[in-house]
Amino acid sequence: MDAPFHDIMCHENRTLLFGLFRMDFDKETWVSMTSLDDQAVFVGGNHSASVLACDLPGCEKNSVYFTDDYWERMNEDYLYGGHDMGVYNLKDKSGKHFYQLDALKIQPPPCWFLPNPW
Repeated sequence: MDAPFHDIMCHENRTLLFGLFRMDFDKETWVSMTSLDDQAVFVGGNHSASVLACDLPGCEKNSVYFTDDYWERMNEDYLYGGHDMGVYNLKDKSGKHFYQLDALKIQPPPCWFLPNPW
């Protein structure tokens, strides 16, 4: 028997790319960026942070570490969020997921724990 439509779509919803912007406070506008250089950013539901990749062993520079943070509608319909987490390399525009998820959603929602910079 074929899988229900929602089950098929749920596993196809994956993060594929990121747009990167910085705020130009003098001009009060967002400016597109193409690189983080030696930095990595962590984004998700609990907080976002930028770090020097060399300060975290195993951290990839010029990369975005992400968790799927679209939880508001997740309980309405599995098509909307809670499906993936991984790392996106801005240099070669490639992404990889941390693991293969067999469940319909990641539960509980993941969060980042980073070392205290102070």
